Amino acid sequence: MTTIVFRCDASSTLGAGHVARCLALADAFAHADYKILFVTRKGSVNAAPNLTRYNYVEIEGNEAVELDRLGSLADANDTTLVLDHRERHINYEKACRRFASRILVITDFPDRPHDCDALVDQTIGRQASEYVAQVPKTSTVLTGSQYALVGKSFVSLRDQAKSRRKAGPAQRILLTFGATDPFNYLGRLLPALLEHARGLKIDIAAGSRPLDDIKAVCDAHANRISVLRAPNEMPGAILETDLAVGLAGASAWERCVLGLPSALFIPSDYHLLATERLAATGAAQVVGGNDFEPAHAVRRIVTLAQDEALLTRMSDRAFALCDGNGAARIVNAVH
Repeated sequence: MTTIVFRCDASSTLGAGHVARCLALADAFAHADYKILFVTRKGSVNAAPNLTRYNYVEIEGNEAVELDRLGSLADANDTTLVLDHRERHINYEKACRRFASRILVITDFPDRPHDCDALVDQTIGRQASEYVAQVPKTSTVLTGSQYALVGKSFVSLRDQAKSRRKAGPAQRILLTFGATDPFNYLGRLLPALLEHARGLKIDIAAGSRPLDDIKAVCDAHANRISVLRAPNEMPGAILETDLAVGLAGASAWERCVLGLPSALFIPSDYHLLATERLAATGAAQVVGGNDFEPAHAVRRIVTLAQDEALLTRMSDRAFALCDGNGAARIVNAVH
């Protein structure tokens, strides 16, 4: 049995998106009867508790120590390495050849060379031709939203979501700024929402640290605020809410699979391309950057929440953009 080793990390600054999309791909490989192992930096499970679904090993030390540890964990007969890590470069990939029979890289930018057998970039509108000069000629390059990595727990609710989405103003919104909210959007936005969007109920999806920071506010407004305290609550929350307010990270694909319109912020240049391309499809609208004025941003969110026709169009565009079968397509392509 082939072993698939996933090398990815999560942290309070990095967030949990890399782990989330690797878990979606792991589910598809496991369904195809592959053996799964995650290798992460120590503490990743705190930011991404769903890691415990599979066997995982925590590592410490420099890259040389890390490579030796990976080699010791690899299956001597057949190991595929899935690398989703912005801080690991081509020399690292080359060094992994001594124990990995195949290497699959997950990335978001065609900004550096790779030594890999397959590469996945789920960015909207990304073309395989953009990687011609950056991967070996024999590499399989899979690009675009058809390869978006979404967990099976979201995909299983897609039919229900299609039945639920209907014309009408938003009554319930979902605040989702990642597992760690490193830019403190919750802390900045929530008071303004409570003051200026009084007709909206609010669901909050976040990890423990961001929730600790806003606990007093949530307790004081328990009649309007519901807090998601476990990752497995997210699929149901996306299904039951009418508008998401968040970032265009890994969770944006989860929202698209369930047809949930999004009001998005752009916290940095790293997020700019993905956010603008998602907004260009009509599935989302940009309502602010990182240096936003809370009351102004909330007014834009409320205007969107009240536009029934626009919300319906956005939902239709979201459904059309991503069907949730990206992980299966990747496994079929590299099987």
